[in-house]
Amino acid sequence: MALRGVVWAALWCAALVGEASAFHADILMPNVSVPHDEAYLATYIKLPENAAYILGFEPLIEEGRSILYGWAMDAPALKLPKGHGFPVGNLTDIHYIAIQVHYMFKLKDKDTSGIRLLLGT
Repeated sequence: MALRGVVWAALWCAALVGEASAFHADILMPNVSVPHDEAYLATYIKLPENAAYILGFEPLIEEGRSILYGWAMDAPALKLPKGHGFPVGNLTDIHYIAIQVHYMFKLKDKDTSGIRLLLGT
């Protein structure tokens, strides 16, 4: 998937940024049904026009569910050190961010879990 390669490249290029203009954007699974065990589903968002840096990530998960985030079960939110961020948006060719969720088991209810991107300008 081309988007994944672009995002991965950006994550290796942290830059110095200010945090005074921090805001967030959520990437949520769009009320998906998980039809069977071992399902992989993906979704994406277009970054807000004023997004310039990713400052951190927070898991957004429905109560009673567990999450794989950052390749670890129940991992905490990730906030980059003050003054650092990953360049995205108008500073780069990265204007969309995608997530892929691995569902180990079929779900009885629909899912809207996702990730909150902490963004800055």
